[in-house]
Amino acid sequence: EGEDVDCSRCHGAQAKLYNGNVKVKGVDASPDYMKEGEVECTGCHDLKSGKPQNVVVVKEKCVSCHEDESYGQMALEWEKEIQELEDQIAVQVEEATELVKRMRRLGRDTGSLEAMLESAKLSYSLVSKGRGIHNYELSKELLDKARKELEKILESKS
Repeated sequence: EGEDVDCSRCHGAQAKLYNGNVKVKGVDASPDYMKEGEVECTGCHDLKSGKPQNVVVVKEKCVSCHEDESYGQMALEWEKEIQELEDQIAVQVEEATELVKRMRRLGRDTGSLEAMLESAKLSYSLVSKGRGIHNYELSKELLDKARKELEKILESKS
């Protein structure tokens, strides 16, 4: 692809997260630090390399700009942390979904729980689809919000 390609045409979820263009109640969505520094997609992604554009490859670009090996390691650590949080929340989403279904079958009012569940799913989805590394701070905030909502739902079973 040429340098003038609009990555967001195919990678809208990543662009949304990177630019901080998410609307989730209770979350102060800000652009990623790199976006604030006016770094475009090709600043991190070498589209001409022919390599897969994962964090292992992209970290090489971190080091080339920042001239410090720790930046590459930091990117790997961020990716790992976000992935671990996503994995935990995915399990909680399934548990909360099943709990709400059971409560509904028992005739309980689940309106507020369903709203919290949808909010948690939205936050999780924004990070999962947008690849959390595209905005580490916002991703952590969204996942933390999802975790808190899911914990409230799961606490309601008692």
